[in-house]
Amino acid sequence: MLERTRPANAGGLRRNETKNRITLAIPFTLPAPRVSWRQADDDVYAATISDEFAGFITIADTGLHTLQGPQGQSIGDYGTLDEAQGALSEALFPVEHDQTDVAAARPRCRRTGRRAPANARTAG
Repeated sequence: MLERTRPANAGGLRRNETKNRITLAIPFTLPAPRVSWRQADDDVYAATISDEFAGFITIADTGLHTLQGPQGQSIGDYGTLDEAQGALSEALFPVEHDQTDVAAARPRCRRTGRRAPANARTAG
């Protein structure tokens, strides 16, 4: 009977060899979803994100633009429509700060060893 031998690298690995995987993490941020604005009335603008309600702006007789968030929470009062629209984007999608400079500036704790000083007495 003929015995078929299997090559040493069948399956891609040798008997005692393990797979080495390299994981590469590429830092990137996805752009914030686009906020669309529609004028709902003479003094009301409604915001949507992907056809979902995101907030609204009401314009008072004094010209003050009051911004409300998606759950009706008051975000603030602004002088212009552009300022109020920009504030909603900032409230919904805050800019993440780069933490590398914070970590570099943070003072490091000095590590103390668990060994007793050389001149310490031991019991016994």
